[in-house]
Amino acid sequence: MEHLQERVSHYFETRTEGGNGIFRDYIHAESSSVKIFVFDNDYFNISNHKHAIDSQIHDLQQYSNDLIASSAYMSEDNVHAQLEADFASHFGKECVLTQSGYAANTGLIQAICSHETHVYIDKLTHASFWDGLYSRGTQTHVFAHNDMVDLENKIIKHGPGIIIVDSLYSGHGSFSPIKALVQLKLKHKCILVVDESHTLGVYSKTGLVDLMGYNETVDYITASLAKAYCTRAGVIMGPHSQFIKEKSMHYVFSSALMRNDIIKLRAMFEVIKGADQKRNRLMRASNALRKALLKIVDVEDTPIPSPIICIPTKSEAEMVKLHHHFVSKGIFAAPFFFPATPRKSPNLRVTLHSEITVNDIRTITNATASFFQRSNSVVFSSKL
Repeated sequence: MEHLQERVSHYFETRTEGGNGIFRDYIHAESSSVKIFVFDNDYFNISNHKHAIDSQIHDLQQYSNDLIASSAYMSEDNVHAQLEADFASHFGKECVLTQSGYAANTGLIQAICSHETHVYIDKLTHASFWDGLYSRGTQTHVFAHNDMVDLENKIIKHGPGIIIVDSLYSGHGSFSPIKALVQLKLKHKCILVVDESHTLGVYSKTGLVDLMGYNETVDYITASLAKAYCTRAGVIMGPHSQFIKEKSMHYVFSSALMRNDIIKLRAMFEVIKGADQKRNRLMRASNALRKALLKIVDVEDTPIPSPIICIPTKSEAEMVKLHHHFVSKGIFAAPFFFPATPRKSPNLRVTLHSEITVNDIRTITNATASFFQRSNSVVFSSKL
């Protein structure tokens, strides 16, 4: 116990200047006057959608029982299995619903990897994959972010294996070069895993991989459904679904998704399939803000519009000052720092949603310009 207490004390004394840890010293801020919230992942502003709420209320009134046990005990005719079947039909891949996106990624790795498996993973790929790799003791080879030359050199040296990437890196704002990854996967007979947490349902009724025409070529797609779908769940899409269920520690040893979560997920599934107008508006807003910020600060210049825009800072201290500056201007964005980003690359992440206004975008642009003491000559149209 004394050793643990020393470890805890050392952490808080050294992690942040205030000695209170990253949550209290970096994230928490007086937000009573905040009007613009751009820190969460509700891309279509539907977390309180009436159809989803009404569906849950109706179901709660009709059914009083729920499965409080491992997913392994679910029957084939319950709402969980039915939604998996409907997802499979919609996305064109076998489907496993999981307790979270974290459980999806670690569970997939637990199923398809062993200590002999060679794995090639982008250095910025989500932490959940790394946990899965550690649990299996794989032969892990890290390649430089989006560096296809580095990736191919490592595959040539070590042999075929599993390539793991995010479609859109939430802590950086960059996209994976999916086309180039598919070419390397085919050339070297590898398995390709793409985490579409921040693109599933955002770029089409399905996701970015399918929109680009690679749904059949990408072996596995995973996602957190706590982003656009606003639900506590995750998904694994790809072959051998029953094998994955039986090999995933999360699936076997965690309680199943609650029935009411499944009901909400189905409702969100229906809403997102019909959200083309929201998708188009989100992309127009994202394009407008990125173009404006590129004239002020060095944000990622993405090949297609992205609702994730990370404003880079030189240090955690500067990032915290930027965060509090935004709050003083009525904007709450998301501070990102180690371990969500490399130690020397903290940023303030702005995540847009489809209901953002032109005035909101103007306010964010002006706040960025005033913090970095740059002029703002951007002229916005009156509507998106």
